[in-house]
Amino acid sequence: MEKKKVFFFDVETTGLDAWRNDIVQIAGCIEIDGEIKETFNWHCQPYNPGSIEQSALDVTGLTKEEIMEFDTPMSVYLKLTATMGRYVDKFDKKDKFYPAGYNVDFDMNFLRAFFKKSGDKYFGSWFNGINLDPFHFFRLAKFSGQIDTENLKLETMAKLFNIEIKAHDALSDIEATRSLLKVALTVADTSLSCSQIADALSSEPKNPWAGYLALMVSRGYSEHQVYKSIRLMKEKEEGEKDG
Repeated sequence: MEKKKVFFFDVETTGLDAWRNDIVQIAGCIEIDGEIKETFNWHCQPYNPGSIEQSALDVTGLTKEEIMEFDTPMSVYLKLTATMGRYVDKFDKKDKFYPAGYNVDFDMNFLRAFFKKSGDKYFGSWFNGINLDPFHFFRLAKFSGQIDTENLKLETMAKLFNIEIKAHDALSDIEATRSLLKVALTVADTSLSCSQIADALSSEPKNPWAGYLALMVSRGYSEHQVYKSIRLMKEKEEGEKDG
């Protein structure tokens, strides 16, 4: 059976253009079959110091002086590929990462450019091209009326599903993304809707049985197993009332 190797990551950049601007932070984790094997969080100087835009500084809270004190981009590239190489053989066509993140296309474009600027044109040898991105799932959920939020930002969706997230903390963003991906997979694997799962994860669920179902399925139990468990618990409750 194929091992599910997932490369969750998030980048901070000097602007929005992957080729004109550069990565100044990359953080994430490597997950294999649901278990986190390693986390990473590196800062680096941009390849082009002139690409630093004030709007990007406003987002990251960094100064140009701080950024130019970071490690060189090549040293971070070498650390990144060494880390990836511990879990994937880039020469094996069947051994690849699933790239994952929130609106991960943006991050993938920057990471691809980062590899190219580092003299590596084989970026695609690490990944299978199947992006795991809960953002696209929630776009469909909003279109279908399952959710009704002002926007689909990571912070907004984390709040909807009662997921803790720290502002401007890359690893916290990654953990929130992992949790939101579990929500999306739970909807895909069961008859539950986004609204039912959001209720289940709230501090005061309106439907405790739906909540129990959502939580147990997200922990790996099949829907059939959970329904059987609910039926047995209901029978026990009814028997205690009759007694």
